[in-house]
Amino acid sequence: MDTRLTICSVSFGHGHLLSLNAQLAARLNPGFEQRAVWRIAENAPANAKDRITAGHGPFVIEPGSRETSLGASYQHADALNELVRKTETRYLLVLDPDFYILRPNWVNAIPEYMEKHGLGFFGTPWHPRYNRNYRYFPAVHCMFIDLEKVDKLELDFLPELDRIEVAGNSAKGLLDRIGYFANRKRIPWDTGVRIFERFGSQALLSAECTKPVFRIDPANFPDFDVCDWKHRLIEAMLPERYCYLPKRRDTFTHSGFSERSWVSSPLPNRWEESLWQGQPFGLHVRRSFNAGGRDKQAETDFLEQVLAELAAQVDNASPSGQA
Repeated sequence: MDTRLTICSVSFGHGHLLSLNAQLAARLNPGFEQRAVWRIAENAPANAKDRITAGHGPFVIEPGSRETSLGASYQHADALNELVRKTETRYLLVLDPDFYILRPNWVNAIPEYMEKHGLGFFGTPWHPRYNRNYRYFPAVHCMFIDLEKVDKLELDFLPELDRIEVAGNSAKGLLDRIGYFANRKRIPWDTGVRIFERFGSQALLSAECTKPVFRIDPANFPDFDVCDWKHRLIEAMLPERYCYLPKRRDTFTHSGFSERSWVSSPLPNRWEESLWQGQPFGLHVRRSFNAGGRDKQAETDFLEQVLAELAAQVDNASPSGQA
C-alpha cells in the first residue's frame, strides 16, 4: 500500500486559505510533497473568486459536487465522499481548508502515533460551543483515519438533514416537552454524524481527540450562566444529551494560545484553538461562518501573522507536557 498520507479537503473559493495551509505544512514537514498527496474538490461556481488552482499549491484538484439543492453541508459531504473513495493510502486525513495543523512532522508523527496506540480515528472534536453536535469523537474539520482498520467504502460523510428540527418538536420524553430542556437537547445531524454513529461506540475501534480551548462566555449560551449555582446544579443533574458543557473530565481547557503566550494578541472569538500533549495542535479559522459579515482582508493579514508566530512556537517547542 502507498505509504504516503492522503489529505482530502473540499474548497468553496478557499484558494488562499489552502495556499497558506500548504505553506505551513511544508514548513513543519520536511519533504512534504513526497510524503503526502493532497486532493481538493472545488465546490464553488466557475465564476467564483479564489477558486483553487494549481498556483495555490501542490494539490490534486478534482471536480466538486454539483448537488446544491440540499444545502452547503450536503454538497460539502457529497464532494468529500467522492474524494475519499479515490484514496489508495493506508492513512487518510480529512481536513477543512481553514484548519491549520501546528505539530512538527505531523505527516509522519500522527500516523505513527495511531499505529502505536491502535487508533482507528484521531483528530479534533466539534468545539464545545456547538453543543448540538456529537462529542468525544473527531469532527470532519480534522480527522485522521487508518484505512486498514476502517473500510473506506463504509465512510459516509453525508449529514442527516431530516434531523434538523424546530426546537421542541421532538417531544418523546418528559424533558422534551419542556421548552427550556428541549432547546438544549443534542440531536447531531451535520457532516460526519454517520461516521460517529457507525464507529464512535465500537469497543474494538479506538479514537482519540485533541483538546479544544473553550473559554466559557455568556455569549455562547444565553440561558446558561456558569457562575450561577442553580444553573450548574441543573447541568450536573441532566443527562449528557441535554448539557451545554461536556461531562467528561479533561476534554477541554480554558487556557489557550494567548494565555500561554504563544501568540502576541488574543485571537477572534470564532477562531477555534486546540491542544495536544500540552502544545498547540490546530487552529480552525471557520472562515465560512458568517463570511459576509467579516473583513476578509484584515482577517487574512492577521491570520498570516498568527500562523508565523505559531510556527515559530512549534519550531521551539518540546513535545512533552500535558494540557
